[in-house]
Amino acid sequence: MRAVITGATGFIGSHVTDLLIERGYEVCCIIRPTSNLRWLKDKKVELVEAELHDQERLNEVCKGAHYIIHCAGAIAAHNLEDFIRHNKGATEHMLRAALTTAGTLKRFVHLSSMAVCGPAQSRSDVLHSTSPCMPITAYGISKLEAEKAVHNAMGRLPITIIRPPAVYGERDEATLSFFAMIPYHIVALIGFGEKWISMVHVSDLVRGLVDAMESDATIGNTYFLSSGEQYNWDHIAEVSASVMNVRAFKVRLPHSVVKLVGALSQLFTRFHTRPAVFNYEKAIDFVQQYWLCSIEEAQRDFHFQPRVDLREGLERTIQWYRAQEWL
Repeated sequence: MRAVITGATGFIGSHVTDLLIERGYEVCCIIRPTSNLRWLKDKKVELVEAELHDQERLNEVCKGAHYIIHCAGAIAAHNLEDFIRHNKGATEHMLRAALTTAGTLKRFVHLSSMAVCGPAQSRSDVLHSTSPCMPITAYGISKLEAEKAVHNAMGRLPITIIRPPAVYGERDEATLSFFAMIPYHIVALIGFGEKWISMVHVSDLVRGLVDAMESDATIGNTYFLSSGEQYNWDHIAEVSASVMNVRAFKVRLPHSVVKLVGALSQLFTRFHTRPAVFNYEKAIDFVQQYWLCSIEEAQRDFHFQPRVDLREGLERTIQWYRAQEWL
């Protein structure tokens, strides 16, 4: 079976690629000329250069594909227009390419985000696949627009949507800064009240994604994939420090300070080619109290069962960071 994947050079996409290889798929990775191939080096994959806005080239690459997994997307952009172009626009091009597969396509998997829904209202009122979508950032809006494009194609293509919450694990650079201060006996926490989040180790996420891809019961459906647990940042900090065998002191940053830092970061990179990953909108994400979702639908439809608990996941992640000399 031939699987075509976008975003294979990224954190999540590279792990999806590894699992596809493990399960015996013939894997084709769509890459850009400037892509960093460090996670694909010496692996049994076909590397094809193509821009995600080059429709003719995408049609050629996807021809005869049995599975298409669309993991690529922008997590940082200068404005909503750029987010829409990268997230919605690229998704529309991949969907058009999928329509040219001449009947071979068994599944199109779209990797979305919890950001399409916005935060939950409380610990008991968590997000489900049927929850109303109320994104609070430009990124969330753009991912929702991409989902709308996917929904418009559902009558013509066998599609499954996966929405991860906070993802952590080996190869993740986004959460590295959280761990980087712990060896100095400091852990930074946002705000003075408890903040609750759903998380998933990348190995559980990609296994769930590929299992959903292979199940007929998931066609036309949307799923959250998490550990199934609720965590607050105090507990995450305590477990992280314990894993690193460090006594870390908690430093709490007021919401106003976090927003100010985000705004300044956004201002200073306004005219740079690369936008700031941490900006005012990311700060808005961070100050929310409940980023919580349910895996009930995934458990029901394809028997998704997370395997990696928080401590094991953090141990694996921190050991990998140390092996790479990132910590």
